[in-house]
Formats: sequence, C-alpha cells, structure tokens
Amino acid sequence: MTAEGETAPGFAAEEVSAQLVRAGEVADRREVGLWFVGGALRDLLLGRPLHDVDLAVEAAAATALELAMRLGKLPGWTLEKSHARFGTARLRGPGGLSVDVAATRREEYPAPASLPVVTGTTTIEEDLGRRDFTINSMALRVGKRGLTGSVLDPFGGRRDLASKTLRLLHPKSLVDDPTRAYRAVKYAVRLGFAWDGEFEKALKKARAAGAFGALSGDRMRRGFEEIFLEGYWDRSLGLAAELELFGDVLPGWAGPHSPSKKKSILAAASASLDALRREPESPKPEVSWKRLLAPLTAVERAAVASRLNFPKALRRAAEAEEP
Repeated sequence: MTAEGETAPGFAAEEVSAQLVRAGEVADRREVGLWFVGGALRDLLLGRPLHDVDLAVEAAAATALELAMRLGKLPGWTLEKSHARFGTARLRGPGGLSVDVAATRREEYPAPASLPVVTGTTTIEEDLGRRDFTINSMALRVGKRGLTGSVLDPFGGRRDLASKTLRLLHPKSLVDDPTRAYRAVKYAVRLGFAWDGEFEKALKKARAAGAFGALSGDRMRRGFEEIFLEGYWDRSLGLAAELELFGDVLPGWAGPHSPSKKKSILAAASASLDALRREPESPKPEVSWKRLLAPLTAVERAAVASRLNFPKALRRAAEAEEP
C-alpha cells in the first residue's frame, strides 16, 4: 500500500538531495536559511521513499516567494502556484518531485479549533514549535551540496522515531487544532506508531474546551477521509473508535470497535465492517461513508451528513438505504 493513495514509487533520499542542490544554491546566493522539514524528513530518517518535499525559508514571506520564483525558472523546475500574502509556493522539480516552499512563521490560535493567524516571521526553531508531533518537528539544512549537516531536533523527534511514539508538542495542541487527532490515527496506521500517555489527556482537554464542537464540518470530514486513505480498515476504525472520534460527530456513535457495544449506535456494524475489508484499500469517499454509516438509522445518517457538511453527491450516497 502507498501512503495517502499514492501510486508512484517515490524518491530515495540521495535522489532528493541531488535535486535540491539547485535550491540550495539559490538560497546561498540570497544568504537565507533553507531547511528540509516536516513529514519528508521524518520519512527520510525512517528510510521510506519520499513523494512530497517541504522546504522552510528562514526569511520574510516576500523573500521566500522570490526564492521560489527564482527556483521555478531553472531548468527542470516549474512554479505551479504561489501565495504572496503567506510566502508559500508549490513547485514541480526534476523527475516530478513535488516541492512546497514556505516562509518560517509565527502563528496564534485566537480560539479553539480556529484557523491560525500568522503573526510574523520567525526562526526555524520557533517555526518547528508550531507543528503537530515531535516526529514532524525536525529540520535539515539545504545548501549548495543538497541536504547537509546534522538534524535540528529541538523536541526529541529522533528519540520518538526510535520508540515509535506519537507525541504532541504541548498539552494545548489539540485545543488549537483538533484535526491533529485524525492525523494521529493516520500516522499510527501508516507508520505502526502509538501515541504517548499524554495524548488522551490532551484530547480530553480539547473536548472540554469545545474544540471539536467548534470544528467545521468540512475540516472534520476531511480528517476522517485522511484516515480512510490509509486503508487497513480494521486498525483504522479501531483506533478512531478508541479515541471516540465518532462520538464527536454524533453523540452515542461509538464506532464499530467500541468495547461497550451495547451502548454503541454501531452495534450492528460487523457486516458492514466485513464489506469494508473487501473494498479496495483506498475506495472513493462515498463508498467509505456509505459502508460506515450503513448501520445507522436514516435520521442518524442525515444528522452525520449535516454535521460533516456532506456535498450533495456524498449526502445522497450516504443517506441511501442499502439494497
């Protein structure tokens, strides 16, 4: 199975390093720090193939955008889109490598589950501190020789990679962004990791703060669909139920793996789960939702569709009675 529905084989670390030489040259000429960050560095350290690369530019938004535009003019590179306000850009590099460029930034969350507000430029260390898990909060310098130097690891990400642990950066992390709970399930399934003992405490804090209630239906739905894309339905749904993520959508909906099935709206989900196991590893969202919602009553399915702001086509598929 490939991550997030990908079918391409990906790039080895050596290939990526060689392709980033030109980016490093541009950054060196501009005398700005360029860093290889996020999930790509995590996967590089795990020896996994790379598909998407994230680069952080330790500079103001305008400088980051200028660097991306210069890189997009080099042979083999294409600038696909950019956002001047945020200093972000997406490029296509040699061999089809997808590269996202962003200025290092400081963010604040005005309220639980709100979208972050960018408050200024910052250092790479502070930029790493706004991320989700320690394993995604490391950086490696990009220079004229490609990836170089030692890993910048202010939060112990390498330690957690070794112990296969998902650790949040701070106790209020899920209050700020409850979608990180869905990402925890996604990474647990994909990487075979487990969250640490503080994770569920942070989850309770987020629920007490009303973060899941404040989360938009679209963001909540996309969080579940990211889990769907990982495949391995038995484990995916089991972990989502363990964190009681279904109940955040519809009170009492404990999920097909609830240890207290007498209290679960999905007590009759075993047949549906068997059907899910027979589906392709990454079925279309409407197929996933239809199977998952099959044990619910028509009223309950409509309530889920409303809370998650289903598009019309998805709503019709989810609310339809099984033949």
